Amino acid sequence: MDFSETAERISQKVMSHGHAVEKTAIETKLRRLVEEFGVPLAEAERTVTNEMAREFSISGLQAGGPARQRPSMRSSPGNGSRWNARSSP
Repeated sequence: MDFSETAERISQKVMSHGHAVEKTAIETKLRRLVEEFGVPLAEAERTVTNEMAREFSISGLQAGGPARQRPSMRSSPGNGSRWNARSSP
């Protein structure tokens, strides 16, 4: 299995926050999680990304595609719902 694409994606995210990381170190971590521990690649990517975020104190660093949007916790007047997926007019 080739881990270079995933390692590149992680290193670009970390570097975009101004921190230098070695792509080979990321590949090694990915390979170990996948080959030694049987972790699926997507989960290994999340694990390594989260580890890098903790190591460099980067908040909001997420693995994979665009950030997921969560429903708003604010209620609109009169609708009685705390989970408001759309804004009021």
